[in-house]
Amino acid sequence: MSNNIALILPKLSRFDFDNPTSIDSVVRQLVENSAFKDRHIVFRPPTKNPITSVVTREFTHDTPLWKRRLKKAISSVSPACIEVHQSIYLAHFMARNFRNVPTILFRHNVIDRSGSALRKWKYFKKLENISGFVFVSEFSANHFRSNWPEFEARVHVVPNIVPAKAWFNPVDAKRDQKVIFMGRPIAVKGFKEFCQSMVPVLHNHKDWQAQIFIYEWERHGKYAQPIIEELRRSTKNVEVFVDQPIHEVQRLAKKAQIIVVPSKWDEPFGLVALEAHLAGLAVVSSGRGGLKEVSGDAASYLDQVTPQAISNAVSQLISNASLRGQLQHVGQQRCLDKFNSGKIVKLYDGIRTKLIEAANF
Repeated sequence: MSNNIALILPKLSRFDFDNPTSIDSVVRQLVENSAFKDRHIVFRPPTKNPITSVVTREFTHDTPLWKRRLKKAISSVSPACIEVHQSIYLAHFMARNFRNVPTILFRHNVIDRSGSALRKWKYFKKLENISGFVFVSEFSANHFRSNWPEFEARVHVVPNIVPAKAWFNPVDAKRDQKVIFMGRPIAVKGFKEFCQSMVPVLHNHKDWQAQIFIYEWERHGKYAQPIIEELRRSTKNVEVFVDQPIHEVQRLAKKAQIIVVPSKWDEPFGLVALEAHLAGLAVVSSGRGGLKEVSGDAASYLDQVTPQAISNAVSQLISNASLRGQLQHVGQQRCLDKFNSGKIVKLYDGIRTKLIEAANF
């Protein structure tokens, strides 16, 4: 057995330099900063411009017997540890086929236990041979603990990290009078409510502008298009950017003043909020799920996700520069301290080290 760590990305991953998924971005930061960087081999789906700063191997889910082919590819690197992101079924497959190698399931969202007793039993059988479960927030980990107390000793939390230098912009840097939204344009992200809220905001504050950064337009454009068209009929002070390279999103977002994160579902973490805090923006948040773990006392929280509530919160920050500046400064410092990449990667490395040592004892 070698010291290699095989890291398997999910089906919808791209691990693309210009257009990574949120999971891709997190994985890249964890691996690049790991003390064991050179031991990682990232197994990724095909993509146009793959990230090359870490060792990767391509595999596809869409060929016959793909799991058998992946098993053979994993065997060829003689892993000391296998880390599967997202897929319970693939983690179970790896744990079953590599019984002497610790398999970690790294979840970027919660694991639900709803359904019939038979379904719960099947889930249990898939989970029981997995060596460790890593979640991105205490919220997600606690959800799992409450549903699967049998595995509590195997649960770990590794918060998301982002490239702080790429997102960081001093709060006092020159900024534009802009309110932004970043994310997938879907109902549970509060996209419609945000767009509707901007009509009165931009009507009452004509020197301000809204910017919308949309990801995955091909999947969600049918829902988003009429909402955007309605917003554009109501105001000209709006710009929409679709599937821009991440470095361009960073460049533009760092110039803004306010971001709205109006999620209507329980966010497993809140990566957009973290990026915005580091960029020096004042955050208006629904506080759902892991969002409060990210922002703490450094956000303006919505009592409910409605156009009126969003409009009121944003208008307050526009009109109150002192409050806006306070949230910007406190939020940025909080995230620099709490989500320090060095501390988080050390924790991440430690989990794998302990599991590898236990397997070899």
